[in-house]
Amino acid sequence: MRRLGSSVLPVLVLLLLVSGPVNAQGLFEQASSSGPADGSNATTAPAPLTFEWNGYVRGGVFVGKTPDLDKGEVKNGFGEMALSVRVRKGEWGDAFGEFRLWHGSDMGTMETRINLREAYVNAYLGPLDLRIGHQVIVWGRADGINPTNNLTPVDMRTRSANEDDKRLGNLAVRVSAFFQPIRLEAIWVPLYAPSYLPDIQFAEVLAFANPDNPSNDVLKGTLAGRISLEASAVDGSISYLYGYAPLPGVTFKELTLDGATPTISVAFKPYRQHVVGLDFSTTISDWFGLRGEVAYKHPDEDGDPDYEPLPEFHYVLGVDKEIGSFMGVVQYIGRYTMDWTKLPNHGIDLTAGAPDIAEMDKIEGGMMAVVQSQLSEKNRMVRGQLNQWTHMLMTRLAWSVLYETLDLEVMGMYDFMTQEWFARASAGYDLTDALTIIAGGEVWGGPEGTMFGTIDELMSAGFLELKASF
Repeated sequence: MRRLGSSVLPVLVLLLLVSGPVNAQGLFEQASSSGPADGSNATTAPAPLTFEWNGYVRGGVFVGKTPDLDKGEVKNGFGEMALSVRVRKGEWGDAFGEFRLWHGSDMGTMETRINLREAYVNAYLGPLDLRIGHQVIVWGRADGINPTNNLTPVDMRTRSANEDDKRLGNLAVRVSAFFQPIRLEAIWVPLYAPSYLPDIQFAEVLAFANPDNPSNDVLKGTLAGRISLEASAVDGSISYLYGYAPLPGVTFKELTLDGATPTISVAFKPYRQHVVGLDFSTTISDWFGLRGEVAYKHPDEDGDPDYEPLPEFHYVLGVDKEIGSFMGVVQYIGRYTMDWTKLPNHGIDLTAGAPDIAEMDKIEGGMMAVVQSQLSEKNRMVRGQLNQWTHMLMTRLAWSVLYETLDLEVMGMYDFMTQEWFARASAGYDLTDALTIIAGGEVWGGPEGTMFGTIDELMSAGFLELKASF
């Protein structure tokens, strides 16, 4: 994602719209028009070029409460244009790209964003399908929360009426083969790309240094494989992944004493993990659907565990039912954290302001013991490991009415261990076949010291969006 000056944007968009089909045709013509290997004059008619493009233009505004003040504020307001293109020449391959241009205000800061969300090429080589390029990869069959989905990042800061917009792409090489009803898949993600959290404040005395990201060493990439069963009665898969988790941890970097006020430098640092996953979906007597996922995640131990989570089992079990134009999903979400122990409480809260150095010196281990304990607490908060067991319930209800011109949806989630909760409701009405207005809101809540309680006033907002598709 880049920011460009406003004078460049019209030229860029014009070039994309005018030259895109020509460039795509030239690429595939060159790949398919070479003559016979023996040099003879025999020729075959070139395969027709299939060129498809679509996109949208939309505008939206998100309004919520100003943190710590009794007044409202515009959290986000934007206009966005998106264009996606698919080109196919013959039966050997195709290419896909999606470009987005966004301009607006995000938390009071005006920005222009250029985002090539996906850009990849497929080659169909007999029994093998090869895809190389920037792509969004989603694994798992549960609704919304997927323990087996650990390949490409997400951006939780994104505000959109479409939840899928939080997903980000990354460079990947993907090979798959289908031997009915078995599908084999292997993926290599050579470069690390992080997930992003909302811009929460960990503590006043904490200063974030540059992220401690891994190098581009070819051995630092992520490798994953999956075996899937795609049968009429049940779908399921077994997967394994080894590589960097998209969501990094926060680690200690440096302590600076400037008079009586310390400054603690920290940085985001990714960690490597082993993930063994299992997911399935089936139908019980044509009455309701049953789906589930479970993943065992075991981070590498490298001698500096303050930024690494503990090993865990993360699992989801849900049922879904469709009755005409109504659809309902109910899911239980659980987590068991292994080797969990309660962190020491030193009676000093770094989030409350500058600590008393003399008081911290009285603690066994001194200031560093306080810092390490509270960093571990924040990392546990972000990853849902505040307790050894987590029990959550999520419900999603959707209803399409008025001859499928009005789409209503509500969802909610509650954590029985931490009392965190989330609720979202939206209504989308098709004014015409290509013009939709969407209104709704989402609210986060929870006690102090929990993730949802920390971001409640930052992320809770109502929204209004108008979207024209083409």
